[in-house]
Amino acid sequence: MKGTFIFNLFCLMMLLQSCATNPVKKEFAGAPDWVTKDCAGYFIQKTGHPALCGVGSAAGADPGEALIVAKTKAKADISKKLSTRIESVLTDYRSSVSNTAGSIDTQHIEEVIVEISNNTLSGIEMTDSWTSPNGTLYVLMSLETEQYIMAVDRVKGIPEDKRRALIEKDE
Repeated sequence: MKGTFIFNLFCLMMLLQSCATNPVKKEFAGAPDWVTKDCAGYFIQKTGHPALCGVGSAAGADPGEALIVAKTKAKADISKKLSTRIESVLTDYRSSVSNTAGSIDTQHIEEVIVEISNNTLSGIEMTDSWTSPNGTLYVLMSLETEQYIMAVDRVKGIPEDKRRALIEKDE
């Protein structure tokens, strides 16, 4: 009897789960490829050559402010592709309490990762935009090939072999 109840409960849970909509699929329903896939692949398919590109998103009641935030995030995405410095701090707290009944061990691990990019890029333009069903604005920003090569040349700290690889990849 108890086994039948558990089985019926399990079947009901599976049925309810199958009926639930996936919020991720709903958010990206009808999204262009540059939103859900690599934007460089989108440019290869569209123009026949890669481009330095970035995608940013923002949600909010003020469309003008959302556009500014999304464009800024897309520019930051482009800048991070050229050079990024990662700073990571890992903190591990461990405690142990013992008594005659036994011991209790607890552990708390916290990691903070900061991504820093500092580049000056000019010539980045908004290529496309898309608004999701829930109102999130997605913006595609890109840098033309010539300006991309000049930008790679100006960025300090890129090893010469990687600099050549970035430029040759685009040509």
